[in-house]
Amino acid sequence: NQFSTAALVSNLLIAPFFTVVVLPVGLLGLAITEFNFELGGWLLTGIGVLTHQLISFMSAANALSGLGQLAFVYFHSGIICIVAVAVLGDTLPKKLGTPVILLLPLFVSGSSYPSHSAEIVIADVGQGTMVLFNTGDYQILYDTGGVNGSGIAIAEREVIPWLKSRGMGEIDLLVVSHGDLDHSGGLSAVRKHFDIKDHWGFGGEPCVTGRELPFLPGFTVSTIAGTGIGSANTNADSCVVFIEYHGQRILLAGDIPSSTELELIASRSLTLQIDILVASHHGSATSSSQTFVDKVDPRHTVFTTKRANRFNHPHVSVLRRFLNTETTLWDTAKDGAVTFKLTRSNGVSASAMRRVSSPYWSQF
Repeated sequence: NQFSTAALVSNLLIAPFFTVVVLPVGLLGLAITEFNFELGGWLLTGIGVLTHQLISFMSAANALSGLGQLAFVYFHSGIICIVAVAVLGDTLPKKLGTPVILLLPLFVSGSSYPSHSAEIVIADVGQGTMVLFNTGDYQILYDTGGVNGSGIAIAEREVIPWLKSRGMGEIDLLVVSHGDLDHSGGLSAVRKHFDIKDHWGFGGEPCVTGRELPFLPGFTVSTIAGTGIGSANTNADSCVVFIEYHGQRILLAGDIPSSTELELIASRSLTLQIDILVASHHGSATSSSQTFVDKVDPRHTVFTTKRANRFNHPHVSVLRRFLNTETTLWDTAKDGAVTFKLTRSNGVSASAMRRVSSPYWSQF
């Protein structure tokens, strides 16, 4: 439901220009270098400079593309175009009428009915957690990952540029589960790059058990444990978030230990099967008790870890508990970023970056 300024400029101007000018002249310059290196090099240099300028121009257009986003309307675009044909057909000159009618869909967003689809991405940020929940209309970020040995946010290098490339400039809800650096290390970077509407947990408002944000009918985000700002036992005070999206349930458990897991069960905060569980404390032996695993009975379980991490996460005892269930296990250390697609009709489908985009030798 967006109109991209960059796409309009690219399709009408940049793509034809590359086809008609840049590609032929570049190939000509390459051929000429076989006979006249100086002339061929001059042509290739000129095309290189021009290409760089065009890329810079496209980057500027892309940064402004959010200005082209238009509000929902209560009529389908096809209906509006039909009405436009009827109204404008007899009033506009023939030479002008057709172009105007053909351009009308550019200025109309899609149907007012929501698509009922969402995406949840558990990012690969090493031994840390960063989870994006995206419906197209709403963006929720849980935790911000850690920092590298130089103190630079790991998300700054790849995850944040990737989010911005998708047109994301605003976060509707940021939840930082607690202050440990592997969960809050990227907070300043996230604040620098995105406008944040609501911020709960570490660095923001304390999470309040039972608080809900009903974004849309059938789509609710709630906090079910912890404040996220405690300093005595930060893991136990992790802000635990429960997301329900048209019958599909996601549990983001921070670093809570088994004692907090049992408290959640006792409080009857978890009564139904979980579809996607981001495992407590990266799969530490102090979390994911047998009682908790049996209770939530997740269809998918994700461990957010780093390859060969010094904590040996996920712990073998935790793996054994989950393997005794019917859950599908994912680990960002081995799988890279894990993406789940949620739809009302097809339920949950999953894919992992390293399972679909890596060469075969990376699997060994």
